[in-house]
Amino acid sequence: MLKADLLTCAYGNNPILDQISVELIPGEVLVLIGPNGAGKTTLMRALSRLLKPTAGQVLLADEDIWKQKPRDVAQRLALAVQQEQRDWALTLEEAVSLGRSPYKGWTGRMDATDQNIVEEAMAQMGVQELRDREITSLSGGEWRRMILARVLTQQPEILLLDEPTSGLDLKYQYEILTLVRQLAHEKQLTIALTLHDLNQAALYADRIALISKRNIVAIGKPDEVLTPAIIEQAYEVEVQVLRHPEHQTPLVVPLGTRSR
Repeated sequence: MLKADLLTCAYGNNPILDQISVELIPGEVLVLIGPNGAGKTTLMRALSRLLKPTAGQVLLADEDIWKQKPRDVAQRLALAVQQEQRDWALTLEEAVSLGRSPYKGWTGRMDATDQNIVEEAMAQMGVQELRDREITSLSGGEWRRMILARVLTQQPEILLLDEPTSGLDLKYQYEILTLVRQLAHEKQLTIALTLHDLNQAALYADRIALISKRNIVAIGKPDEVLTPAIIEQAYEVEVQVLRHPEHQTPLVVPLGTRSR
C-alpha cells in the first residue's frame, strides 16, 4: 500500500536518510523510534509527499507518489504533524471540516455527505460537545483529538502521525494511542507514528522500526527490536528489558549511559 524503496533524503548538503526501505501494512500500527535527529520526522515527511527524496521512491499503490496528483494522494493518505498553527480563528467543527477539502467540488462547499462524515469523525474522537469552541481554547488532549478527527474526515487508507503524544499528560497519551490502535485493528487503516517512549511503543505497536545512523537498523515485533543489545547500540545507554506485568510486552529500564 505504502512503501519506501531505497529512500535517500537530505536537507541541502546534510544527508538524513540513506537508502531506507520499509513497507506499511493495512490493519497494523508501525511505530518509528530512534534517537533525536535520527530521521523519524524526515521519513514521515517523505512518506507523505512533503519532502522529495534525493534518491529512491515512495510508492503509493505501487506508483511513485510524486507522479500522482496531490489531491489524489490526500484522498488516500493523511498526515498529522507535531506542530501545527494554533491561532486560526476557527471553531473546532470548522477545523475538522478542513479534512474534506480534497473532496470538495468547484464550489468549495460541503454537501450532506461531507457533513455526515465530519459528524462521524467528531463522534469517534469524542469532540462533538466541543464543536463550537474556538480551537485556540482547546487543551492539549482536545487539540490532538481534533487533529485526529480532521484527518479521519479525509477518510484515508493510510494515517501518518508525527509524535502524536508530544506534550500531553499521561492520561491523554494513552487515550490517543488506544484510539490509534483501534483505528488500525477495527477500521483496517494503515498507520505509522513516531514515538520517543520505548515502553509505549512496546504496548501499542504491531511492528517497531528503529532508525539510527540514517537507516533502519532493526524492524520487527516489539520483542524482536527492543532487546538490550539493539537499544544500547542505537541509544548509547545501558538498559535492562523486563516484562510488562499485565501485557507481557517488553519493559525497558535504563541503567545508565554506556561507557565509550
